[in-house]
Amino acid sequence: MNRSKLALQNKSSVATSVVEGFTDNSFTVRRKTVRDIIKKYRSANWEGFADSAEDFEVRAFGSYYEFTAYLAKERIIDMQLVQRVLGHRITFDWEVFAPVAEYQRKTQGKKYIFANFEWLSKQTEKYVAEIERTMSREATV
Repeated sequence: MNRSKLALQNKSSVATSVVEGFTDNSFTVRRKTVRDIIKKYRSANWEGFADSAEDFEVRAFGSYYEFTAYLAKERIIDMQLVQRVLGHRITFDWEVFAPVAEYQRKTQGKKYIFANFEWLSKQTEKYVAEIERTMSREATV
């Protein structure tokens, strides 16, 4: 098997694995759990959040998006594939997650924390806006 065909198969395998992770029922439950945790601690000004089990749960959730965004940025997986499959889920989850990222950046003094997740959300906002414009134009034709 030649190298380019093998590389394509590897990319396809990675993409399939990523999509499976996001579409697994446990991820849907995890999304709800993380939203509840963020709501709870944000309303308490993050009191007791640092290094708690819930902090680690939230970071693990964000890391999945962070790694996926990194793979897309490096073109290991196709970003439009990720955007087509996940669509608004990326931007909705970033909206909820952004306060945690801000808290982590502030308390740890590291601006890069969850920067790839944020980047993916911004790119997806542009992508989804273009799709919606195209759909609106098609609906008027």
